[in-house]
Amino acid sequence: MKKRKLLIGMAFAFATGMMAIPNVFATENINSWNDFQTCLGDANQTTCKISASGFSAPEDGETIQITRQVIIDLNGATLTTPQKTYGFEIAAGANVTIQNGTIDTGEYNGSNPKAAIKMTGSTGDKTTKLTIAQNAIVKGTAGVKINNKASNNEGIVLDVQGEIRADKNQGNYGSWPIYVDGNLQSVTTLPKITVSGTLKNEVGTAAFYQGGLANTIITGTLIGGTGAAIKAGIVNFNNATVIANGQKENPEVSGNGVNYTGAAIQVSSVGNYAAQPPMEIYINGGSYTSENANAIEVFGDEDAVENSHIKAITLTGDVKLSAPNGEVFSSELTSFEGIKNANGEVINFGDTTIWPIVDNSKKDVPSTSNNKEETNPNTSDSILSSIVISIVGLVCLTSCGIYYKKRFQ
Repeated sequence: MKKRKLLIGMAFAFATGMMAIPNVFATENINSWNDFQTCLGDANQTTCKISASGFSAPEDGETIQITRQVIIDLNGATLTTPQKTYGFEIAAGANVTIQNGTIDTGEYNGSNPKAAIKMTGSTGDKTTKLTIAQNAIVKGTAGVKINNKASNNEGIVLDVQGEIRADKNQGNYGSWPIYVDGNLQSVTTLPKITVSGTLKNEVGTAAFYQGGLANTIITGTLIGGTGAAIKAGIVNFNNATVIANGQKENPEVSGNGVNYTGAAIQVSSVGNYAAQPPMEIYINGGSYTSENANAIEVFGDEDAVENSHIKAITLTGDVKLSAPNGEVFSSELTSFEGIKNANGEVINFGDTTIWPIVDNSKKDVPSTSNNKEETNPNTSDSILSSIVISIVGLVCLTSCGIYYKKRFQ
C-alpha cells in the first residue's frame, strides 16, 4: 500500500511540475578539453555547453572527432583549440551545430598547418553536416577545411550563417576562412557550401578559396585581400557583397595552391585540373569591389581552357562591379570567350572601372530584367554628363539644385 501511494505521489509531482525530470541529454559548464571530448563522444548528450568563462585546450591536445548529431553551445565564451592540430573533425554521419560564442585556433606554432575545423565525408550515403549559427564566430589561423580525402568525401554540407575570420597568419600554409582542398577531384556528389553570413580574411589572402570540387552558394559577405579564389567546381554568387582590399598582384598560375591577385573574384584555370568537370561561375546581382586590382580576373593555362575547364562565367540581374584602380574585368586567356549575360551573349565591358555604365548605345548590361531607378547623391556635374554609378539614391546636383533620376538596364 505504501509503495502504491508513493508511485501515485511521484506521478502527481511530475504532472504538476513539483518534481523536475532530470535533463540527462545535456552537459553544462564544461571547462576542460578532456571533459568536452567525453561529452561530444557520448551519444546520450544532445548538447555540450562550455562554462561561461571559456577555456583553452592543451597545446598538444588531440583533435576531437565527431560522428553524431550534437549542439556545441559556447555559452557566450571563447573556446581555444589545440595549438598543434585541428580542433575538430566533423566526420561521416555527423550533424553539428556551433552556436552562441567563439572558437579560436590560438596562435600559429610554426610546425604544421591547422584549422579550427576540418570536414571529411563518407564513401556511403551518410551526410556530414556542419552549421555555424548566426551568433557564432570561428576564427584564428584558418576556419573550415573541406579535407582532401578525395575518395571519402561524399555528402558534405557546410552552412555558414555566422562569421568565419582568419586573423592570424600561418605563413606558407596560408590562412583562410574556408578552404576546399585541391585534391578533392573525384566525387559523385559535390560538397555543398552555403554562406549567408560573413567570411573575413584579415591577413591579406582570400576570404574564400575553392581549390577542389564543391557546389557553393554565396549570399552573404566576403572581405579579404582577394575576395574569392576559384580553381574548380561550381560557385553561385547570389546578391552577395564581395570586397577585396589587397594589393594588385600579377596573376600567376599554380598547380599547387593559389597565387592571389587582389581581385574581388579570381578564376584560375590550371592544366592539371583539366580532367575535372569544368568550372561554372554564376553571378546574379550583388556588389563586387576590388580596391586596388581588377573586379573579376581570369587567368591560367591556355591548355586548361582549351580542354573546357571553364564552362561559363555568367552575369545576370543587378550586378555592380567596381575597381577604382583597375578594370572591372580582365582576362589573360585568349581562348576564353568571355563573360556572358543571361542571353548567352558575350558582355563588352569596355575600358572602365565601374559597371554598369548608363549608356543607351550599350546593350550588354548584365541586367536583362528588374530594371530599377538608381541615383547617386555624390556625383559631380562633369561625371553625370557621361555616366551614373549604379548606387541606389537620388542624384542631387547641389550646384544648381536640380535632381536627376537615371534608368539603366
